[in-house]
Amino acid sequence: MTTQEALHKATEVGYPLHRIDATLNERKPSSRVGVQDMVRDPIFWFALGWALGWHEQQGGGYDQWWREPWHRCVDFVAAGKTLDDFFATLA
Repeated sequence: MTTQEALHKATEVGYPLHRIDATLNERKPSSRVGVQDMVRDPIFWFALGWALGWHEQQGGGYDQWWREPWHRCVDFVAAGKTLDDFFATLA
């Protein structure tokens, strides 16, 4: 999955696209900020997780199942990898 596909999945379940620059064109500085905003937004991670069924995979009533992938994404970026590298692991 690419970053664009992840955004599309999140919007399918109601993530408010108007909150960020939806073009995700990495050549534009303004859209890079938009992508960073998306990655920092817990609502994005909740919506993406819902679209991918993460909530169905969790047992025991843990209601923050979206946090683990969010933290893994931050670790990917901190290690110098791209968002597409991370989202490819979710395919």
